[in-house]
Amino acid sequence: MTQIPHRDQAVLTLTVSELAAGRLPVPLLNGEGAPEQVVLIVDLDTALGLDTADLSAASRECRTFESVVRIGISHSQIAVENFVEDCGEMVDALDVIIVPEASALAQLRSCVGARDVSDALAEITDAVIAHPTAAIFLTQVLRAGERVGLLEAVNIESFAFSTLLGSNEFQFWLSEVRDPKFVAPDHIANPVLIDRAVEELFIVLNRPERRNAYGRQLRDSLADALRVALIDDSVERVHLSGSGRAFSSGGEISEFGQTPDVGRAHFIRTRAGVGHLIAALGDRLTIEVHGACIGAGIEIAAFGAHVVARGSTVFKLPEVGMGLIPGAGGTASISRRIGRHRTAWLALSARTIAQDRAFEWGLVDELV
Repeated sequence: MTQIPHRDQAVLTLTVSELAAGRLPVPLLNGEGAPEQVVLIVDLDTALGLDTADLSAASRECRTFESVVRIGISHSQIAVENFVEDCGEMVDALDVIIVPEASALAQLRSCVGARDVSDALAEITDAVIAHPTAAIFLTQVLRAGERVGLLEAVNIESFAFSTLLGSNEFQFWLSEVRDPKFVAPDHIANPVLIDRAVEELFIVLNRPERRNAYGRQLRDSLADALRVALIDDSVERVHLSGSGRAFSSGGEISEFGQTPDVGRAHFIRTRAGVGHLIAALGDRLTIEVHGACIGAGIEIAAFGAHVVARGSTVFKLPEVGMGLIPGAGGTASISRRIGRHRTAWLALSARTIAQDRAFEWGLVDELV
């Protein structure tokens, strides 16, 4: 396993003035070629009152820290208008921004509210130090994906995912969790159910015994069903849901890392994936989620134009803790719903969020 960076070397904390002054050391690699510094923390409270030139210089300097996770924090009750005026450029340069839960800033799309900012910062910092390669890849992919179209962003994610399949972080996780006694069956009967009622098509994920894990056979069957709706103009409405206790609990673990050619795995994720098909259906498709929407479960749903959460639905992105990043298009689909900063927080923290917060953020469109 890759050596975990020492905390004193891994984290650099700066004021905005210190960033603006420049001449900061370039983050170095250790003897194994891994980054020594993996987190940059910027105290945004120190931005208030600085002139425009200093704020712009600080933002430019922040962007030079390309291979670190860039976190902004505020402990104060800054007025939204002051924050936007003084920190606007800096916000664009950061990956995660943590503010007090009671602050008006917590309502901004770029911010995450926390009951205790210091505790939330420590949680994210510890996660990055534990899996620095995956964490840095995540933030780099989110930054790049924000500047391109949806399908291009999915490609960028997939390139990074294939790279991480060969990383020490993922291989260590895989060796710890893989159960050689469990092998996915060669054939699954009816992994997806399809029903037609006049102009409506109903598609149901049908592996309740595996909480509708997003494995090869379920993915391929779902793609076929979605193509029917795209080809048949007489289908006016499409409904996608899941059977059993959960819409989808994420990827099929027994299939993780099983494609020997990681280049070919990229084409499987992108061309055989369902995200672009869901996006293409637009307003014709309603996705109904329930139970645990983990990893790929929420990643594919987020491509939909209208997502309904039923009952007590929860959402989580656990991939960074596995040495990976979301791989079913989530860095593209989720970030376009809730923004790059909140997507980074969701993936780095691996926190479970309830449907109320998901609705407040725009991850889902309706609660029933």
